[in-house]
Amino acid sequence: MRLFVSYLVIILVTVLVSGSLLSYFVSNYLYRERRRQIIVQSQEISLLISAALGMPGSPITIIGLTDTFDRLLGAAVLVADTEGDVVITSRRYRSERGTRLSSADMDRLRAGEMVVRTYYDTAINENVFSVSVPIWVQGRLAGAVVVRTPLAGMAATLRGIRYELGRAALIAVIVSILMGLTLSRRISGPLRDVTRATRELASGNYGVTVPVRGSDELADLASSINELSARLKETINALIREKSQTQAILASMAEGVVAIDAEGRVLLANEPACRLLGLPPGSLGHVDELGRVLAGEPWAEECQAGSAIREALIKVVRENRAVQLTVEAARGAQLSVAAWPVRGGGGSSQGAVALLRDISEEVRQERNRREFLASISHELKTPLTSIRGFLQALVDGVVSDPDQVSRYYRLMLEETLRLIRLVNDLLDLSRLQSGVLKLRREKVEIAELVQEAVAQMLPASEEKGVVLETSVEEGLPVISADRDRLKQVLINLVDNAIRHTPSGGLVKITAGLLEEETGKADPGLGKGSPPVNARPAVVVHVKDTGPGIPLEEQPRIWERFYKVDKSRRRTGGGTGLGLAIVKELVELHGGRVGVTSMPGMGADFWFILPVYSESTTDGGDRLLMDTVADS
Repeated sequence: MRLFVSYLVIILVTVLVSGSLLSYFVSNYLYRERRRQIIVQSQEISLLISAALGMPGSPITIIGLTDTFDRLLGAAVLVADTEGDVVITSRRYRSERGTRLSSADMDRLRAGEMVVRTYYDTAINENVFSVSVPIWVQGRLAGAVVVRTPLAGMAATLRGIRYELGRAALIAVIVSILMGLTLSRRISGPLRDVTRATRELASGNYGVTVPVRGSDELADLASSINELSARLKETINALIREKSQTQAILASMAEGVVAIDAEGRVLLANEPACRLLGLPPGSLGHVDELGRVLAGEPWAEECQAGSAIREALIKVVRENRAVQLTVEAARGAQLSVAAWPVRGGGGSSQGAVALLRDISEEVRQERNRREFLASISHELKTPLTSIRGFLQALVDGVVSDPDQVSRYYRLMLEETLRLIRLVNDLLDLSRLQSGVLKLRREKVEIAELVQEAVAQMLPASEEKGVVLETSVEEGLPVISADRDRLKQVLINLVDNAIRHTPSGGLVKITAGLLEEETGKADPGLGKGSPPVNARPAVVVHVKDTGPGIPLEEQPRIWERFYKVDKSRRRTGGGTGLGLAIVKELVELHGGRVGVTSMPGMGADFWFILPVYSESTTDGGDRLLMDTVADS
């Protein structure tokens, strides 16, 4: 029954469409026939008038012809001369005499063309069909015949046809509506239930069900929706669990992950990937920004790295194979990129996933390791070469003089001691950097420790011709530190200053307290002075009058075996590890080191050891060394 009603509706619609088309075609047909008829009659009238012009009393004859045609055709017949002026009309249209055809129409008529057009005549308030035909007499233009007929009768006929068609269509529509209402009552109820259920599914309520009524196709649809709802609920819950697990895994990864589709659009990126590619914090999910970085847009600081990564991903998608490469990102960071294809069911590549890992530290450590091995080899080669040369001379008997032999033995002893110092410094530095070395803390007087270090280095300064001078503030607190290691720091700094100070120069060791309440740094620090502490701290300076250190070299002087320029190279006895050991020991005590120097103005090495004020049970205060390093 529903199928029959559906066909009935289709038939009604077809009737309406056919009626409309029929009305259109009939009106066109009537207009075409009327147009053709008027044109043929106008041509015949033109021939008759042309023949009448050659007869005596032609004007009277032509007027009779126009009256006859007026009665037969129901149209106005006008005759114009060669200038376009209307000179003869039927009696009913005498008012048209003296009017003039347009120059454009006359030009066409002189060219032998026929002028046909339809226009609205405001005088009679209806459409008029006009045909202008030239009159030829003996091959020359003698005038023109204009036939004008109103289309009122044709319009009335068309209105009648359309009225009948409209009435039939109205009856068909009324019948269709009545039948449609009856049909909708049987179908709309189940469809409303299905619509409600699908909207609930679209809003995320996957537990909705549809009542099943009957056993027809709508009942089957309701059953299918109920089954779909149950399966969707299971599937969505599984997807949510997998998505949560994936997000947790991606968020906990230290490496960056970027996924693209087959078109190169970014689908997924975790926070480390955004950070490694230079996007601001919180850019996770903003794949448009990441896409612009990977596309290498000029505004992106990381455009070079982004372009390389994008090319690698596109290559993976295109060639359907894994790719690995290393790219340099912003600020010199080194990124290791490993990309794999995401294959579909047929094995074709549907996208790519890239794993980004920052290997800057590994590259730096490997470079430092190589530089360290090269520096050790160089430092060991020099004394070993000297010892070998001395021994070779003694074994070959080249040196036989006892004084000369004794001198060679002393030189070999000095080189051996230098090797021992180098090995000991390497062991100390290795223990410091590996965290094996533990501090044996005790109460230490800074003034006493400075004097001991100066006394120990006094022979070396006298031999070099360098003056040692000390200046220690009174009342410096007793700090908790490893006495031997702190003394080693002082000795290394003083030894470094003596070796780089020319004969007749001055090395000055000062110690003082940075006051917490004043918030002022030591006035002797100058440019590059240590920052103001929030707590009291002891600061020790070792100043020399040597050649100074260039500003661009100062950050690297704390590296192992690092040499500045020729004016600051070690001139004997140094291992190149003293400043590196100083830095490690001071930081192990919870302090910090630094240098202030300008070329030609000497160097000022300083280190700061922070202290704390802790109340005692008797109400007094005592100063303790920061124990952050030990903790």
